[in-house]
Amino acid sequence: MRQSLLLATLISLSAALAIVGCSSSSDDDSKSTASPAEGEPTSNTAPPGTSPPFVSVPVWKSTSTRLEISGVVIGNAPSRYTVDLADMTPAQLSAAQGLRTIAGTINGPGWADGPAWQVNVTDQDGSAASFRVTQDNLPSDIEKQQASTLPTIDYTTLTPFLGTFECMKQYDFVFEPRTTGAPIDTTGAYATVHGTLTTDKGCTNYVSTTSACGDGLIKFPLTQSGTYEIFVSNSTEPFTLRAYSEDGATLVAESSAGTGTSPFTFSHAFDAGNYLLVLSKTVASGCPSDRVYAQNELYVRLVP
Repeated sequence: MRQSLLLATLISLSAALAIVGCSSSSDDDSKSTASPAEGEPTSNTAPPGTSPPFVSVPVWKSTSTRLEISGVVIGNAPSRYTVDLADMTPAQLSAAQGLRTIAGTINGPGWADGPAWQVNVTDQDGSAASFRVTQDNLPSDIEKQQASTLPTIDYTTLTPFLGTFECMKQYDFVFEPRTTGAPIDTTGAYATVHGTLTTDKGCTNYVSTTSACGDGLIKFPLTQSGTYEIFVSNSTEPFTLRAYSEDGATLVAESSAGTGTSPFTFSHAFDAGNYLLVLSKTVASGCPSDRVYAQNELYVRLVP
């Protein structure tokens, strides 16, 4: 009887030691598995809801001289901002230095019409590097196919720079068609206007007009007195630009009339204050009823 108990005890003890031995061997094997080097990504695609690791090489280098951000934002509206190093504010330079790329993309469903940008950085030797950005790093259906293969800037590192400027968007500008040659009544209209033209020369301000006659109102707030030039790029539409006092009652300045071969010219010495701009279009042969839309670009320059 004692021998049987002793034998059973020895068998139980041997089994326990065998289990412990297997566990130790398994733990040692897992500890010996090679892990990625520090800072090295483990995968090109991050798990759902997480961001891939940053790539340590900065987008903006000590030899960079210009940054351009162009893309399509809410409502498929185009957006473009260009700034040289010499014109950057301290906040913009800090934000540019903080731009970082990521080693892949987030694993997610993406956006049907989410904002997408392309960032171009120019070096002092004239070379340029291009990058792509999408909201929350998710795929965007409106992104151009050729841009999808570019290195990806992490969206959270771009947002600080996007917060340093505010350009007029296409949907901020309302162009009201009319069937006569008489311009719009501007009295008291300032408070109802959404579009604002800033003096930031890096801005491309988009305005959408029709082939019909019409007018669009724009706020023009100035914190600095000086001579300002306002011009439209790549357009020979018969536009005229007029500047009124904030209440819309007093005409302050008026541009030359644009023709079918040359755009209008506008330059005026403004005092600091709020002004109301009216971009008008009158067709010499009459005001057609069709409303084919065209996109135009407005720029502002403070004359040195």
